[in-house]
Amino acid sequence: MHDIETLHKNLETQPFLGMLKKKIIVVDDDPQILDTVIEALQKHGYFVKGASGAGEAQAYFEKEHFDLLIVDLEMEEMNGLELFRLLHARYPDLQGIMITGCATIDASIRALEEGFSNFLLKPFKVNDLLRAVEKSLSKKQIDDENTRLKTLIPLYKLGRKFLKAQTIDELLEELIKTVKEETRSDRVSVMLIDEETGELSIRAAIGLSPEIVKRVRIKPGQNIAGWVLQNGKPLILNGGPEDHPQFSKLMKLAEIKAAISYPLVKEDQVFGVLNVSKLVSGEPFSPADVELLSVICDQAVMAFDNLRLIKEISEKVRAQTLLQQFVAPHVAQALLSQKEDIYQYGEIKELIILFADIRNFTPMVQEMMLGDVRVFLNEFFDAVCNVVFKYDGTIIKFMGDALIAVFGAPIKMNQPGLQALKASREMLKTFEDIRERWASKSKFFERVGLGIGLTKGEVFIGNIGSSQKIDYTVVGTAVNMAQRLAGEATAGQILLTPEVKKELGNHDRLVASIYTKLKGFKNSQRMYALTFSGKN
Repeated sequence: MHDIETLHKNLETQPFLGMLKKKIIVVDDDPQILDTVIEALQKHGYFVKGASGAGEAQAYFEKEHFDLLIVDLEMEEMNGLELFRLLHARYPDLQGIMITGCATIDASIRALEEGFSNFLLKPFKVNDLLRAVEKSLSKKQIDDENTRLKTLIPLYKLGRKFLKAQTIDELLEELIKTVKEETRSDRVSVMLIDEETGELSIRAAIGLSPEIVKRVRIKPGQNIAGWVLQNGKPLILNGGPEDHPQFSKLMKLAEIKAAISYPLVKEDQVFGVLNVSKLVSGEPFSPADVELLSVICDQAVMAFDNLRLIKEISEKVRAQTLLQQFVAPHVAQALLSQKEDIYQYGEIKELIILFADIRNFTPMVQEMMLGDVRVFLNEFFDAVCNVVFKYDGTIIKFMGDALIAVFGAPIKMNQPGLQALKASREMLKTFEDIRERWASKSKFFERVGLGIGLTKGEVFIGNIGSSQKIDYTVVGTAVNMAQRLAGEATAGQILLTPEVKKELGNHDRLVASIYTKLKGFKNSQRMYALTFSGKN
């Protein structure tokens, strides 16, 4: 009774430690010791169950998991060593503290050999009990961390292996190879949803002929993979009575002994199915195999997501780079934010067309060094591009010594005609500045000038081309007429159609209308002229 009195005395003086709750089971056939130990541990924040014998203790373990077993060595039903040996074999992470009133060196050695982490000799104080419990649970925490680390390191290596893949195909090949090695399977395949048909098709496989890989298409709900796709749940088939009867025939036809179909899930959406099968006799698949596939597939899906994100970013950068060749950076950003495929962009729209052409350029090219011609054109196009972008226009293309731009697409604007006219006037001034600089170096530039044509009309604007090359362009009668007007315009002159004049309203610089016959047009065309001279 001395040990009971010691425990009660210490309970009255020991302060509450506020320990995190851990699950402990105490087994002792002495009810007084059992109750006192339980009370002491509960007071210090532990979750504790008590059992008066081995049978009752085992019944508790069937219902829940415990972190620590505190057990008396000498019990009538089964001694503490035997009980711990039995439970530790089933629950390797279980820690143990042996309590005994008649300790011997032999008993202590045996307890340590069986895996007990601590040994308490009756009578003991509460502090001794708490220190033993804390030490044992700390050991368990370290063991748990080591176990987790041993699990995470291969997982980390697996993730790194998947993340090294540069393409989806490389990733899928690495996935099926890993699954085959880890599950010791004969066949592994990955099926992904075809976005156009909604069917599953094989993207990577081991153990299947190329003909089958190319031919197989599975609809949602069809066969095993289709069932997994539709239900979003893994399926284990071992050819037994537990299997789904509707799939037993498929198993026999394919000579499959065991199989698992596992859904590939991203943001709660199934986008593919992993199929694993054994063709020869061996161990059937178990829930543990499903858990293994869960870990592997989770890592693969993260890598899959990573590749898609990289692709999206790459496509966005590529698209933005492409767009910024035609429009101002802020316009490019606005277009990209619309979540439309710019490569499929195309529409029929009424626009203002600007065509600018350098007058007397062809004779000058015949007399100049080609390197100088290139430098001049680069300087000219760079300057006029900035002017077009300043007024929210879009550069369509450069054509030798000419350029074509539009106003009103792909971003809508108010008064596109006025914006085009402002851009034309500033373009003429900019060209004159460049021409004067070059004229100081070469007399050839005294004879060149810039003519501009402005038209308004319904045109197609968008991407046109082949699968190898796509051009962002504009097509329509208004485009052809703008080119003819630029060809008719004298140096420093802007020619525009009545449709543009109507949009502009009264403009004091527009001269009286004139009629002229344009190449490619049957009738004479009415136009208006605005002449820019010098720096005015």
